[in-house]
Amino acid sequence: MIRLFLLVGVLAIGSGCKDPAEFTNWVKKTGELREKADPLIDLIPYSREQQEAFRDYFTELEKVALRLKNDKKFTVSFNELFKKTTGASRAGVADLKTICETILMPKERWLRLVSGCTKNGFFLCSEEVAHYPEFVSALRDSLVEVQRKKFDSTAVCSVFH
Repeated sequence: MIRLFLLVGVLAIGSGCKDPAEFTNWVKKTGELREKADPLIDLIPYSREQQEAFRDYFTELEKVALRLKNDKKFTVSFNELFKKTTGASRAGVADLKTICETILMPKERWLRLVSGCTKNGFFLCSEEVAHYPEFVSALRDSLVEVQRKKFDSTAVCSVFH
């Protein structure tokens, strides 16, 4: 919880966006959705409630990935966020590793989810679940080269690279 508080603080201060709370709220919401979905992955077969939790988390990532693709101002602000948070963690400042741990599901967990979503060759979960690697790539690809290199060199961020 302290880590999330530090993360929220750095996002509020470090974002180049007119409304820093936008990033703060997105990271918090995405982290909460991921935390809700993660423990449900191992409870197969998936109920409607589990399916909804998975869909909600992956849809949140999809929304930001699409916005990064279509909104240059948002992309610039997103890069500023990562610029301010890459590198070593300092007192009161969350690092890139913390951000990725909060918003991204580890590849192994996602593969377990995909396995639970697949039965007799049919994919039974929402389409957003299957497209997770594309959403992570969109987040990564929206970063300028310096930030992208830092993203790629941070293990919890580079879940598909």
